Amino acid sequence: MSLIRDNQYRARQVRWLLKIIILFNVLIIIFDIKELSLLSSLQSHLPVTAYEAVANDTRQALTGIFYFIVALCSGIAFLRWFYRAYVNLSRAGITTRYPVKYAIISFFIPPINFYFPYRIMCEIWRKTSDVVLKNEFKKEQSGLKFLSGWWVLWLISIFMAIVYFYAAITVENIQDLKMASLKNIASSLIDIPAAVVTIILVGKVGKVESRWYSAINKKDNI
Repeated sequence: MSLIRDNQYRARQVRWLLKIIILFNVLIIIFDIKELSLLSSLQSHLPVTAYEAVANDTRQALTGIFYFIVALCSGIAFLRWFYRAYVNLSRAGITTRYPVKYAIISFFIPPINFYFPYRIMCEIWRKTSDVVLKNEFKKEQSGLKFLSGWWVLWLISIFMAIVYFYAAITVENIQDLKMASLKNIASSLIDIPAAVVTIILVGKVGKVESRWYSAINKKDNI
């Protein structure tokens, strides 16, 4: 019986949750544009009804709450997929560069969380590909190049989220609110391609993992 465990269900969870994240980011952009229009009207002393103000605040609050819930769920789902992908290497008797627990804790310990998760993802791709793709060198190399872009996008995404959070908690006037909305839009514009690239990445790794799992199961059934 194979020691490695199928990771496709977790991969599908990650991809679906990230698609919801993309949808929420599109909504955030639309709602922030509406908020900017409302704030501009206030700055210009144009009439704004209480209904419009309350609707805007309610819309922004609910979007923020639901976005946080989905983002948290997608983060947990990604970590579960990422951990199993790494631990499967050990289960198959393949030596890993780091202890398997690093697949989780490397995301939470600064400053190693700026680099170690990327290194581990590269190792997952490279070593899984060594087993499955074998001599298909071009496919393996293209995957590694793709990983660099994925990690850079997420680092920028995290930075933009911090910039927005600081802007949101230091708001003192309407102009500050407008700047916070603009920074939130910029953050979402980075989050969308970051999520798209992650969906593609999980799909690419998932295809290789699936071939590996299927090949081992065939051997076990012989």
